[in-house]
Amino acid sequence: MLKIVKLIDAVKATKHLTSDYSIAKIIGIPPSDMSSWRSGRRTPNQKIVFDLAGLTNEPPEYWLMLIESDRTKDENVAKMWEETAERIAS
Repeated sequence: MLKIVKLIDAVKATKHLTSDYSIAKIIGIPPSDMSSWRSGRRTPNQKIVFDLAGLTNEPPEYWLMLIESDRTKDENVAKMWEETAERIAS
């Protein structure tokens, strides 16, 4: 599963929301952006990840690193981002 999908779902759970549309309204983006992220067609920029992460109870750095691990094409770099994110979360 894409990390952005995990972040979107974390926001929904934390804020007790039932739709991606409601998240889009909160952060001021078109709902179609949420759909394209969920499908993996696009990834959000770092500012949007930071805004979404601010709606969870987790450090924004954690989510920024996880999203970067999905964005990179290099497996070693992806692993480094994931491991670093996990260290921050613990």
